[in-house]
Parts: sequence; C-alpha cells; structure tokens
Amino acid sequence: MQQIYEDKTLGEIVLRKNVRSRQYTLRVRAGKITVSLPVYGSYKKALDLVNEHRQVLLSKIEETQQNCPAISEEALKELRTRASKYLPIRLRQLSDEHGLIYESVRVSQSKSRWGSCSSKASINLSL
Repeated sequence: MQQIYEDKTLGEIVLRKNVRSRQYTLRVRAGKITVSLPVYGSYKKALDLVNEHRQVLLSKIEETQQNCPAISEEALKELRTRASKYLPIRLRQLSDEHGLIYESVRVSQSKSRWGSCSSKASINLSL
C-alpha cells in the first residue's frame, strides 16, 4: 500500500507500507523522497518524520540534482542507439581476446549496476 503526498518545498513524497519494514526509513533518489514504514505504521507519523528532517531532505534533494543532471529524452534515445551498436561489438572483442564465451547480450538502462552476467551466460549491460 502506498500514498503520495505533495509538499510545496519537498515535492512528491511517496509513503509506502512494507511488510519487511520494522522502522520508518527515509530515502532520497533522483530528487524524490520515499518513506518506507511498517504495515501497521501511521502515515501521520511518517509525515511528522519528514517534517522533522525537512532541512536534511532539502539538502539531499539539492545534492542529488547537482550530481545527476537530467537527461532529455532525445539524448537518452541517442545514448541508447549508440550503446546498442557499440557495446555488443566491444563485448565480442573482449570475449575473443580473453577466451570467454557468452550466449546473449542485452543493453538496458539499469540504475545501480553497470552490468551483470547470468548463470546461462547472458550478459546485461547498462547504457
């Protein structure tokens, strides 16, 4: 279950109840605030926690916006096209050079990993 709360200074705040949460957790990702709370937790208490930590959250939002400038849809499309052409070719060169075998390659826009490999020799690369 989740609720979305709109704040004038902080923007959109997502309040998400999670069965594994034992405490209230505040996160800032890509300039947005997410609050995880226990299933039986109170949305009011979550908002009180946000208000209590307002200055820290504002600085974190500002910090993430400085570190991660927004990419336009056109630039993202161009990046995806270039990556889809270049990365599989480069992967083939490196696999031949090092004697490694893979079955398939996929280029995606993952947020937290540059790449990964499955047990079935499928390579996933990030833009």
